[in-house]
Amino acid sequence: MLSLDKVKRGFLHPDRDVRDAVAGYFDEHHIDDPEVMPLVIRCIGELSWHEAFSSYAFLSRLPQSGATLDWVVQRLQSIHRSQHGIKEHITTALTDTIVNADTQLLSQRLTQLLSQTALSAENRAAIISRIEIGSLPADAIFGQLESICRENGPDSVWPTEHMHQSNRLIQGLRRYPNECAHRVTQILTKQGEDYWPLELGVRLAGELRLTSTVPLLIDLLRDDGWLWEDCADALAWIGSDAGTDDLAQMFLSAEEAEPWRLAVVMSRVYTERSVAARLDLAGQTEDYETKCALVGSALQQFAAEAINPARDLISVLSPAEYDYGLLKALPVVCKLWNFPLPAMNDRDDDNSTDEVYRRIRVEKQAECIC
Repeated sequence: MLSLDKVKRGFLHPDRDVRDAVAGYFDEHHIDDPEVMPLVIRCIGELSWHEAFSSYAFLSRLPQSGATLDWVVQRLQSIHRSQHGIKEHITTALTDTIVNADTQLLSQRLTQLLSQTALSAENRAAIISRIEIGSLPADAIFGQLESICRENGPDSVWPTEHMHQSNRLIQGLRRYPNECAHRVTQILTKQGEDYWPLELGVRLAGELRLTSTVPLLIDLLRDDGWLWEDCADALAWIGSDAGTDDLAQMFLSAEEAEPWRLAVVMSRVYTERSVAARLDLAGQTEDYETKCALVGSALQQFAAEAINPARDLISVLSPAEYDYGLLKALPVVCKLWNFPLPAMNDRDDDNSTDEVYRRIRVEKQAECIC
């Protein structure tokens, strides 16, 4: 499996498919690495906004330093005044990055940010709210979150402003995992007040990185299948091997659609043990879609160990049966590891193998759209 340092180097790879895959990795895995944003800035500077990445939504997930946040603010000013072809998308990405930056950095630049015409009144209000929350102790933040839950209850559709405010409060609580662990556990075990939505407890467990709650999240996966996506995201935040063995055992005893869901849950954890478990399970399942999900997720985490299983899958299939995820991820991993791409089965193309992969992906996309 690639080290994090080698994954980060992918931001400077000449192939945009590789750069996009690396950006997607950091977008999904919640890694607090201050070296990432400078590499992204370098890539944009050397190429251009048009060429560096296909999407910039991942920027708001990256940790910022004072220098990188200043760069974001400056670029927002210049983009806002320009007629750039993807102005709207870049503006949204840069705005979200500013609003979600560290509250101390925002506080130090508050006067400058409030004068930014590129930031809407809603953006400026969100920044002020986050700074205010960032100055509060854990009890005060948790109390505000509890008030919102009490007012809305566990089953109603919350007003938009309450949704936004709860997001900001949860961000503020990330600094207080130890102070909140007991209360989060009460929510997950339904021992607290009944106005707490269970999915909110799952989200708190994840964003506060409460490893102690992993067994409770596994129990929820067993008992409340409708929360599987929330549990998957929480486990991604926690990023621990805790629960890997339990998930693997659940996979082997699951029925019907459950193995595929469990494969997706396991894919959110980027550790060598998790990758090894998924590849082992891929060898034990006969279901093609589940097998592709397991192998494909290992490829998306740049595991060289997944190249041969992916090659074996492709070698026994006709082009009509190829899985789009594998077609997208396999070339990326081979390029990062400098491995040759496996040849396609029953293809007579004269073009390079990379071009063949790209062409078949386009064909598969067209099939999905139709």
